[in-house]
Amino acid sequence: YVYSKTGRNLALLQLQSGYAKHWVVGKNDRFWRCFQKAERRARLRKKGVWSDFKPLSAARLTKADKGYQYISGIISEVTENKNRLQFFLDKNLKVVISPSKLKIFKANHIDFLLHDKLLLTGKLIFAAGKPKLTLYHPAQISP
Repeated sequence: YVYSKTGRNLALLQLQSGYAKHWVVGKNDRFWRCFQKAERRARLRKKGVWSDFKPLSAARLTKADKGYQYISGIISEVTENKNRLQFFLDKNLKVVISPSKLKIFKANHIDFLLHDKLLLTGKLIFAAGKPKLTLYHPAQISP
């Protein structure tokens, strides 16, 4: 984390101004909730990089959409077993959370319920021609 001479968190200032997007990399998640809130405020105010923000629709994904994306949709199916939790957005996008990462979501009291509307971020891939997103951290779920 980088701070100004006066002690201001420069990443937070960038997020608040809409000059950055929030990512959690590895265990570098000390301020994730604060950063997520700052990004949300900038997004709702359409500041900076958020001025023309439109997330992709989970129902309308194409192979051209792969890569790091923001995707919105409604949970249409949820399954959990000892190997992982997975759910679908709009009966199209498969979202997977591995057991080792599921602990972080549960510790933060995050549940995935049918008909919940979500805005997710992450690297979209296509496996066997179908869109798939893996969640590693609760910061990938935008409020």
